[in-house]
Amino acid sequence: MNYNCSNQIINFLKCTFHSKEILEDFPWRNLPKNKVSPWEVAIGEVLLNRVSATRVLPIYKELIENYPSPCELSKIEPKELEKILKSLGLQKKKTNLLIELSQMFCYEKEEEKIKKALKKTKGIGKSTYNAIMLFGFEEPVPLMDGVIGRVLGRIFNLKWKNKVVMDKSAWLLSNKLLSCIISKNLGNPKVFYYFLLDLGRNFCFRIRPKCEFCPCYKICSYTHNFA
Repeated sequence: MNYNCSNQIINFLKCTFHSKEILEDFPWRNLPKNKVSPWEVAIGEVLLNRVSATRVLPIYKELIENYPSPCELSKIEPKELEKILKSLGLQKKKTNLLIELSQMFCYEKEEEKIKKALKKTKGIGKSTYNAIMLFGFEEPVPLMDGVIGRVLGRIFNLKWKNKVVMDKSAWLLSNKLLSCIISKNLGNPKVFYYFLLDLGRNFCFRIRPKCEFCPCYKICSYTHNFA
């Protein structure tokens, strides 16, 4: 595929920014009507690892209500946090990571040092790190995960490797879309990626997608191939 700002790419990007009504206002999302801190974004991204947003929602709310600052969450007993996170799976890994991140945000106040520390943190891969940078710190970086990869693969009729987050061509496309958004001044990059996530969550299911209700139905290669 030609990854220049082609008509297909521009039409898709315009579709995303003209369909913002599908955006969901999860409490970890940094939106104009719901400003959250980079720490709150980081908590959400860690909890969302391999879990749906609907399952994360009550756990996230419980954590933020009972431990509203990184310093408070950093002092929680690991066993207590594991108990809270049990229903999400990977509770030991997520417990260790949440406490480490909370300690980091509690004691380090310089933004640049926090960014560097996050990059070196064990358990924070490229996808999670970039999500925290984009959604928490407003850094224009590309994102890729299973949902985003599925949506983009269908829109542009592309096949990825089994693990899309390891596919260089998937990251290349995501980066090109980001570049087009910025160069054409189409909108806020984080809104674009929130849109992709919600498109995948509400319409572009892995099995039996609801193509007829998708706001980008007319420009999607998948719908034309299987019409």
